[in-house]
Amino acid sequence: MLKAAIKNFEPTNLTGVTTDGSIYSFPVKYEATPGLMVYQVPEMKNASLETYANGILDNPRIMWGMQDRSWNVSSCVAGIYIKDRVIYYQLRLTNKSAIDYDIDFLRFYIRDKKKGKRTAIQENEIIPLFIGGNITQVKASNKNMIVVALEKFTIPDAKYLAVEINEKNGGRHLFMKVNNGKIIRAIVLPDLK
Repeated sequence: MLKAAIKNFEPTNLTGVTTDGSIYSFPVKYEATPGLMVYQVPEMKNASLETYANGILDNPRIMWGMQDRSWNVSSCVAGIYIKDRVIYYQLRLTNKSAIDYDIDFLRFYIRDKKKGKRTAIQENEIIPLFIGGNITQVKASNKNMIVVALEKFTIPDAKYLAVEINEKNGGRHLFMKVNNGKIIRAIVLPDLK
């Protein structure tokens, strides 16, 4: 129910945003004896990658052992989630330095665990389906959460998922390894209604 706080206000509009990102706007004008208007918002059938990613951003850390740090900047894989054919990786970046950490790139690829002396390293880059959160900068003495949606996959024993975060015009580069044992323990996300 919507009720006017003052009489005879200027006509305006009311905008609402639903959890699936849909925007609804309604014209609003003052009436001394208003009629009743009921508006049914359509039910969300399939939540988008963005909806799931944004829903995960503030989740508490549920996984340990996948982290790196360099010069007062640290990163960790805080959680791994799955919904249908998409795996969501929740990354936490912490900057305890007095200098902002500008992110040059965030890269995911599958790499061989061991390499021979005279053999080439095989890397298969994985292109994210969606990235949520601030992926441009971590302010000084601050934290950022990032959620990256990748197509579902598992990794053979001789390989691992590499997560690389590089600083723009700097040397504080971060590198994390995620093995298959962590991926198969992904938390299943519920259907959003």
